[in-house]
Amino acid sequence: MKNVLCALAFIFLSAAPVISQDFPYEFSVLDDPYYDLTAPISISNNDVWDDPFYITSTGFEVTLFDLVTNTLGIIQPGAQVLNLNEANPDSVHLLVPYMSDIMNASDTIAVSPISYQLEGPPGNAIFKLEWKNVGFYGEWNASNTFYNTTNFQLWIYQNTNVIEFRYGPNTIKSGSLLQYFGTGPLVFMGKNAAFDGSGWEGLWAVGGDPQNPNITFIPSGQQPLAAQALTGEPASGTVYRFAPIVVDDANVGNAPTMHVWPSPATDFIRLSIKPGTSYSIYDVAGRLMFSRTAVGQQEQVNIAAWPAGQYCIQSEDAPTERFIKL
Repeated sequence: MKNVLCALAFIFLSAAPVISQDFPYEFSVLDDPYYDLTAPISISNNDVWDDPFYITSTGFEVTLFDLVTNTLGIIQPGAQVLNLNEANPDSVHLLVPYMSDIMNASDTIAVSPISYQLEGPPGNAIFKLEWKNVGFYGEWNASNTFYNTTNFQLWIYQNTNVIEFRYGPNTIKSGSLLQYFGTGPLVFMGKNAAFDGSGWEGLWAVGGDPQNPNITFIPSGQQPLAAQALTGEPASGTVYRFAPIVVDDANVGNAPTMHVWPSPATDFIRLSIKPGTSYSIYDVAGRLMFSRTAVGQQEQVNIAAWPAGQYCIQSEDAPTERFIKL
C-alpha cells in the first residue's frame, strides 16, 4: 500500500500537545433515504482519479467552526474536504466523511465521479457534494479488482451552517482489508489542523457502532486508534448530522436553537428543537399549517399533502426557520 500517511502529515505527525476544546456541534444520527444527485456538476471532469486535488465553491458563505468560507478543496486520499479561505494558510478546518484510500473504481475508465449540486433558493440553499461508486486503492493494488465500492455525500445548509455526512449503498465485504485504523472508515472533523505537522486545535472522530456512534477527541499529534474509527460501514440512509451550538453570551450554554431539514422536502421535515418548545408552521400567506409542543429533541412533521411552496417555522424562543416544499 502506498504511504498515504505521508500525504497526511499535517494531520497525523507527532507534535506538542494542544489543549482540547469542547466539540462546538450538536451531533445526531438520522435515518433518511439516500438518493444520488439529480443534476450533478462534475468536479472530477471524467478523470480516472487517484489522490485527487479539486477545488469547488459552495455558492454561498458558510461558517465552519469559526471561519467563514465559500471555497473548498478536496484532497487525497480522496475525501478530505478543507477550507481554502483561511486567513492563516498554514492551517485548515477539515470535514472528512470517509477517511480511506479511495479512487476511481477503474484504472482506465472514469466511473466514479466527484460532483456537486446546489439546491434551494438563495438564503435557504443546500450545497451537496457527492462521491459516487468509488473504489479502493488497496484492493486494486493487491488484485487489480474493484469489487468493493461505496457512495457518500457531504451536505452544508446555508441558513443554519448545519453539516451532514450522508451514506449510500456499498458492496464492501471486509472493511479490515481496506481501512487504515480498523474495520470501518475513520470519520472526523478538524479545527485548525496544521500542514507542517505541529498539531491541531481540535480533532473529533465519529467512532464505534456505525448506527450508534460516539464522538471522541483525538489529542493533538496522536495517531488515531482503531477504537476511534467506525467498526463497520454505515448502512445506506445513515446521516451523521452536526448542528452548530449557538452560545448566548447572556446565557452561556443554554441558548435555544431550532434547525429544520431537509429543504427542499417532499414528504417529511425534521426539527432539532428543545423539548417542551411550542412551534407553529405557516405558509407564505400566513395561514397556520401545523402547531405542536415538542416532546423530544427531534420532531418529524408529515407535509406530503401540503401545497408546494415556502413555509416558515416559528417558536416561542428560537429564531424563525424556513423550508421549501416541492
